[in-house]
Amino acid sequence: MSILNRKLKSAAVIGVGALCAIAAGGCSKDSDELPGIAHPTVAIVDRTINALKVDTISAIHGTYGAACRSHVSGDPWSVAIGGTAASDELSVVLNDTACELTLTAVTAAATTYVGDPSIPLGLTYKGTASSFPTGAPVFYANAKIASLLFAANFQITLLVSDDPGRATEANTASAATVTSTAVANQVPAPEYTLDASGIAVTTDTNDAVHSATGSATLNLAALAQAGELYVVDGNDSLGEFSTYAEIDAFYGLGAPTAIAPIDASEFNLTGTLPLVRNVIISHTEEGVRSYEVIRVTFSSF
Repeated sequence: MSILNRKLKSAAVIGVGALCAIAAGGCSKDSDELPGIAHPTVAIVDRTINALKVDTISAIHGTYGAACRSHVSGDPWSVAIGGTAASDELSVVLNDTACELTLTAVTAAATTYVGDPSIPLGLTYKGTASSFPTGAPVFYANAKIASLLFAANFQITLLVSDDPGRATEANTASAATVTSTAVANQVPAPEYTLDASGIAVTTDTNDAVHSATGSATLNLAALAQAGELYVVDGNDSLGEFSTYAEIDAFYGLGAPTAIAPIDASEFNLTGTLPLVRNVIISHTEEGVRSYEVIRVTFSSF
């Protein structure tokens, strides 16, 4: 039995940091005359690998747009995270749907970093992350707002990373594969590799799978032994170590499919990461089958 490890890298998700409830103080200059104020909370999504620790982020900063009631265009706002509300604490008049907010800076480890470019707060992340600061970035960030209606208190999500490619909308898991063979009566086993980079697994902050889309590909090198059919073990019923008899019995219970791209739905990616699945590929000669088992682990970085 030969075993090889092959890492398949894609974006990954790390859970949300602390949610900070913002105190009601620090309203705008004439808020006493207004019917109500919507206040923010901040959720921090950490996709850093090395540099920045999200627990050092103490505030975010920005500006109001020209149409915000009770504020002048360019007025600054701040949201304190885990501390005393700032004097310019962000507040929006209830139902002020014309109000536009822009995030301009982040305070981390007692240093305020100005973003380049500033981030207009919309319902989704920008396509590319902003550098904080410009020139020699310490980190990259993206941001979005849960609602633009301001009918109630609202949440701003700040996504931070030390890799600009990871500060984006996509929340996908990494996949690692381990390949083994089970040979019967000298019938050669198939010799495929599995490329799972085409599968995007979206998770929530607790690594619970929200959706899985795309497909994985079985690749065959030149002169390598091909197979004819495959079965996906969508519940890791085989486990890590299986005998030929166990693999053969499990394969016989399945519905073998001709070699083709494997849709994400076949992996039955439900539950909480990490999830382990097996792809069993068969090659048959004179009625005798040999197998290749590719063990795939979907997990967060």
